[in-house]
Amino acid sequence: MDVLDPELMPAVDPPGSLGIGLLVLKHVLRKLVRDERCCGWMIAVFVPELDASGGSAALLNSLVDDVLGGLER
Repeated sequence: MDVLDPELMPAVDPPGSLGIGLLVLKHVLRKLVRDERCCGWMIAVFVPELDASGGSAALLNSLVDDVLGGLER
């Protein structure tokens, strides 16, 4: 998750200096997961201990729901 702007996703270690925005990440991930060659997706570099408010976890859950929503299983 360190690809995101650190103001959006502070619960990473080490945080990136200039990450991308959430809309850009959603757009890219939607295209990737809908490609028939995609067989998995791993979320990495999320550190719950750095997310005292739970805001980063909520953002991550929302991201997964938005990206995977509507996919056939």
